[in-house]
This record gives sequence, structure tokens and C-alpha cells, in this order.
Amino acid sequence: MQNKPKHLAVRVVIILTIVLVPLFISGCRHVPGNVKNEQISRLADTGQGAVIIKEKSDSSAVSDDMLPQIKNKILGRWLRTDGYYTLEFSHMSVDGTVDAGYFNPAAIHVERAAWKMEENRFFITVVLRDVNYPGSTYTLEYRQEDDSFAGNYYQAVEGINYDVVFIREK
Repeated sequence: MQNKPKHLAVRVVIILTIVLVPLFISGCRHVPGNVKNEQISRLADTGQGAVIIKEKSDSSAVSDDMLPQIKNKILGRWLRTDGYYTLEFSHMSVDGTVDAGYFNPAAIHVERAAWKMEENRFFITVVLRDVNYPGSTYTLEYRQEDDSFAGNYYQAVEGINYDVVFIREK
């Protein structure tokens, strides 16, 4: 009779393990933003050491005739207002492809980047994968009223989110 509580406790631990471990594992596989792993294409080097990536996202709301207007607003170098962090967007196409470089001030490897239009708002996601940048992610919205990008920076090493703003580098 003394073994009954012990067996019950073992059964409870086993059941909890069966239920909680898969939940924990699935929660650890978070992909920031709306970026999907199968969207990743091959990396290319810019010649300046900055790694660029082309990636597709769902940007079907943008027509070919709208793209030049968007490019004029987005392409170029953007400086973060709280330091020497720079994002550079050098190419984008109607299918959501974007070439992005990131500098601090040296080049940091960009794992993937994507842009999309949603409810007449422009968003861009840039995921970094380098030393001290194990999946750090920018999720930004373009603000036409002051020609800036504003949003969130997830600093993966510390596991902390920061509000950030990028202004056009002149």
C-alpha cells in the first residue's frame, strides 16, 4: 500500500512530461514576423563585406506601377537614432524581394529580410545571424510623415525588445 502514492507521483510526472515537453519545444521555434523558413534564398556578398539576402514575402497588394514610388521612399541608407547602426536597402521587387545590409559600424551578416504592404502600411523585417547577433530581429514600419522607420528591435543575446527609429542618412 505504501507504493501507491509513489506510483501516482511517477505517473503524474510522466503525464506532465508527455504534455509539456512538446509544448516547450514548439514554443522555442519562434520565427519573428511573418517570415517563413522556406522563403530564404541564397546569400550574396556586396563586395563591401556586407552580406545581402533576397527573400520573398506576400506583397501581392503592390502593383508594378506602385513599386517605383515605394523604391524611392525605401532604398538607401538608414541610421538608427541612438547609435551608429545602419540599415541599407539596395534592391526590392514587387514579389517582396529585398536586399538588405546591416552595419554596426562593421558589416553584420543579414540572414533574411522581407518587406510587405499591409492595409496601406509598409513593413520590413530584417533578421541578423552573426557573432553576438543570433537571430536578432528588426521589425519596422515606414512612417511617411517624417520619412523614418520605427518599430522593434529584438536583441537575441539579452532577450530584450527595444523601440527603435531609423532616419534617412543624407
